[in-house]
Amino acid sequence: MEQLQIVAFLTLIFVCLAVAFWRLSTRGNSSKRAFTPDPEVWIAKEGPRRLDAFRGPLEDFDYSQQDLMNSFINKSLVKNVSFENSSLSGSRMCWNDFEQVNFKGTSLSECDMRASIFEDCDFEGADLTKTDLRRSSFVNCRFKSANFEGAKIAKASKEKFDLSPDQIDVVEWMEDDGEEPEGG
Repeated sequence: MEQLQIVAFLTLIFVCLAVAFWRLSTRGNSSKRAFTPDPEVWIAKEGPRRLDAFRGPLEDFDYSQQDLMNSFINKSLVKNVSFENSSLSGSRMCWNDFEQVNFKGTSLSECDMRASIFEDCDFEGADLTKTDLRRSSFVNCRFKSANFEGAKIAKASKEKFDLSPDQIDVVEWMEDDGEEPEGG
């Protein structure tokens, strides 16, 4: 009788583990994406990695030294996150609140970063080539050695940026804020 109970117990454990493994291995297969610790944020499982975040908090996470090109972050709170030395080139990151985000050495070239709020963010050495920054606000942000060549900024916002003369010379200063990005 005692051996039968042991076998039944071990069988139950095996079934539970098999079900748990199956759930983890099939999660997100239909969309080919996998969950990160936050259920509103996805990382592509196949092809190039990218972040997809919509109306979700993205907090206290380290994405340093990652290739996350063409990511989509929209209407999200991005707080205490590091993208140091990562690539977010070509990403769409509109209508967000970025707080205490580390963009040091990050490639943000050709990103759409309009209509966002950046507070206490560090862009030291970041590549902002041809990035659209119109309709965004920057509070206590650092831009030391950042590349702004061809970045789009409205002329009316010029005094809001603490840029060096060399950085000011390479910005594409726009007459107005342009159209609002989609999804506002």
